[in-house]
Amino acid sequence: MSGEFEVNYRASQEMTREHRGIADDIDALAATMPEGLDGGEGTEFILNGIAALATGAGQLSQVNRAAATRLSTMVDRVQGVDEDAEGDFRTLEKAVE
Repeated sequence: MSGEFEVNYRASQEMTREHRGIADDIDALAATMPEGLDGGEGTEFILNGIAALATGAGQLSQVNRAAATRLSTMVDRVQGVDEDAEGDFRTLEKAVE
């Protein structure tokens, strides 16, 4: 590795879309979580398990949204730096002509 930082914009944008899609899919499943059930003597245990599952799913959704946001921000910043550098070189090119 040469030590240079390289960003594949298309791949990064696709990963951002995938992270957002995963979070959306998880959030859509929230409506399917049961709010109550008749589990006899095990009802409380089962509901606690479902609550823990819902909490974990919510955290997973947040992680994916945060990853999408950070990845998108990074790509925008690097792309902005590239565009600024390109503009500087064009200005320099015109000045040299």
